[in-house]
Amino acid sequence: MTRSQFFQHFDLLADQPDAVAKMRSIVLQLAVQGRLVRQNPEDQPARDLLAQIQTASEAGGKTNDGLPPIDPTETPFQAPSGWAWTRLGRIGQTNIGLTYSPRDVSTKGIPVFRSSNVQQGRIDLTDLVRVEMEVKESALVKEGDLLICARNGSRALVGKAALIGKLTENTAFGAFMAIFRSSLNPYIYHFLSSPLFRRVIDDVNTTTINQITQNNLRNTLIPLPPLAEQRRIVAKVDELMALCDELAARQQARHAARAQLQQSALHHLTHAQTPADFRRRLDFVIRHSSFDLDDLPQLRQAILQLAVQGRLVPQNPKDEPADKLLRGIANKTKQSDGGNGSDETDWAESPHAPPFNLPASWRWARFDRIATIASNLVQPAKFASLPHVAPDNIEKGTGRLLPYRTVKEDDVRSANHRFVPGQIVYSKIRPNLSKAVVVDFEGLCSADMYPINPHINADYLLLYILSHTFLDMAVRNDTRVAMPKINQEELNRVLVAVPPLAEQKRIVARVEALLRQCDALAAQLRQTRTLGAHLLDSTLHHLLAA
Repeated sequence: MTRSQFFQHFDLLADQPDAVAKMRSIVLQLAVQGRLVRQNPEDQPARDLLAQIQTASEAGGKTNDGLPPIDPTETPFQAPSGWAWTRLGRIGQTNIGLTYSPRDVSTKGIPVFRSSNVQQGRIDLTDLVRVEMEVKESALVKEGDLLICARNGSRALVGKAALIGKLTENTAFGAFMAIFRSSLNPYIYHFLSSPLFRRVIDDVNTTTINQITQNNLRNTLIPLPPLAEQRRIVAKVDELMALCDELAARQQARHAARAQLQQSALHHLTHAQTPADFRRRLDFVIRHSSFDLDDLPQLRQAILQLAVQGRLVPQNPKDEPADKLLRGIANKTKQSDGGNGSDETDWAESPHAPPFNLPASWRWARFDRIATIASNLVQPAKFASLPHVAPDNIEKGTGRLLPYRTVKEDDVRSANHRFVPGQIVYSKIRPNLSKAVVVDFEGLCSADMYPINPHINADYLLLYILSHTFLDMAVRNDTRVAMPKINQEELNRVLVAVPPLAEQKRIVARVEALLRQCDALAAQLRQTRTLGAHLLDSTLHHLLAA
């Protein structure tokens, strides 16, 4: 495939999630299956190459005793004609690395390659450690060796490898690394990078730590092509990987340009001055901006911000103003608490300054003036059949309830809050502060949540809780680290932008309609992404195998 053909087929498809990584994976999979380049019947077969390697090893006093013969049932596919299945231990040698202690580390001495020195298939000298100690010959790398991460806290990093190029000084490799030494390393490197070897690592029984041992390496099966075909495979893989590098760079540039465009579009959207202006800008954004699924949370948040600032729907001068609504709430509060409620003069007492100007009919009020935190801890034993809602049962930032189970099914044993229909169930844990939902049933919620009785429209208050205006104030003064939560006192002091009650209902209706548009756009984008992924898979298999 020519360079122009590659980009003609793959440039647009590269915007699929993990598309370039998938391309690399399929290239390597096809390479080790003998489907990337054509076989040449005139090539010396791999069995002759294996015989030559064995003869050379025996002449050098080395044997591969202890490696079992290959059972045909072990091989995952039938190798092409001229190929042969063998074990890595029959075509090369492996060694374990150098063990050293912190006191051996020095600014002088011999460099030691570690896992951090293998980056994206290449040797990276950025984080190079040196040690002053005696190093055995077996712990030194040589030019052409394969350096392999043999042990790591992350399973995904076990098996990553790089070819050792030109060395300017003696260099060792660490104890969590391994080297593989063979004249066939250019092809073996691509095999170690392939999904076929990845499955070997995943199948290794390492229950205590992520590792691949020397014995695992030596016993690993590898499909071996004739030497001439190995060279063609390596050349083709290198060519395609270079094209993938360029494709990734193009993709990154497109993503950066699109992100800039989206930020500009959202900036114009959030700076709409009137509802009519907002509608025009939103229509333009949806029609002409290349939104991706990852961009939709920002669009949703822009809608919420405009809603709680009074710029989403027009004000109606006939609406009863928020002042009167708040006085009514205060009077009810006084009656319910025996006359000790707060009056109008302290409605706005809060450590937070109002973050923006409100429409004339709106007012700022402390959270505890428009809602009551209804702490009601109960023991779960008496409520086993009721629904149980935890932070994981609420979708972040959307106010949607996810599937949940009963108290009994979740094996709840500690005290939980009891909630009732019409309340807002709200997570008070900082990472989950944008998790809240209006419930229409009775149940228990985690002790890390608050049931909230709203004294204004519950759906409007939910939108406000999900907005950045609320979130910014909720976390502003919370500096705890171990288990950061917003306590009741802090929550009660947060300012809430309160519209007239009639406008609250209009805002909720408008937001719900707009978020349905976002949901429809999300469904369309998911469908496009799924179709694109299928098309990418099909195109890769057909074109790269040609």
